[in-house]
Amino acid sequence: DILIEKGIPQMDSERLRLLKVDVEGFELRAFKGLNLERYPFLYVTFEFFPKMLRDAGTDPVDLLMHIYAKYDCGLKPSKMPSRGSTLTQTKREEMNEWIDGIKNHVNIYCRLKATV
Repeated sequence: DILIEKGIPQMDSERLRLLKVDVEGFELRAFKGLNLERYPFLYVTFEFFPKMLRDAGTDPVDLLMHIYAKYDCGLKPSKMPSRGSTLTQTKREEMNEWIDGIKNHVNIYCRLKATV
C-alpha cells in the first residue's frame, strides 16, 4: 500500500482530498487497488483514453462502471464528444456509444458519493 509506505497517517484521512491517477491505460487496476474505506479521497481525476485502456487489456466500460459505483462523475472533454459534455448513462450499451465518440481522450473528474 503506497500510502502506508509513504507515511500518510491513517488517522489523517480527512485531509485526503484529491487523487490524480495517470497510469497510461492501467487506471482500472489502480482504482481496484484503492481502499476508499481507509483512504476516502473526496475527489479523483483521471485521463480516460479508450485506446490506451484497450491496449492495456481493459474494457473502457469496465473502468467507468467501477468508478461510477463509488463516485459521481462529470467530465471535461479535451474535445467534446458528439453526444454532449456529460456522461450520465449507466447502461453498458450507452457507455460504449459514448466511448465510440471519443477521438482521443477526455479528462474525468469525480466526487465520492455521500454515504447513507
